[in-house]
Amino acid sequence: MHSKSGRGAILAKRVVDASGDADIAHYTGAPYRKTPKEKMLPVTVLFSVAGVDRGRFLDYVAENPSRYRDWGKEWDIQKGGKEEDLFSPYLSRRRAIP
Repeated sequence: MHSKSGRGAILAKRVVDASGDADIAHYTGAPYRKTPKEKMLPVTVLFSVAGVDRGRFLDYVAENPSRYRDWGKEWDIQKGGKEEDLFSPYLSRRRAIP
């Protein structure tokens, strides 16, 4: 393996390539398929949060809908464009959810 920490070895029977670009499959010579660039969606950031009242959050998001196009209005974010109308629970600023 190779990372920002340098080279190393992982002895395993199976490896999951979560590099996002099939880097590990490529470097090992394993077969892989690459989706054409025009059919790819840009990278997204997913996370989970504990201790949140899920129902209240979903009600808030339903009452304040947003789309991916809302990302970048306050920041300089370049996106692919295909996702502009997809739902996103983007919160533009900190708000207390009643």
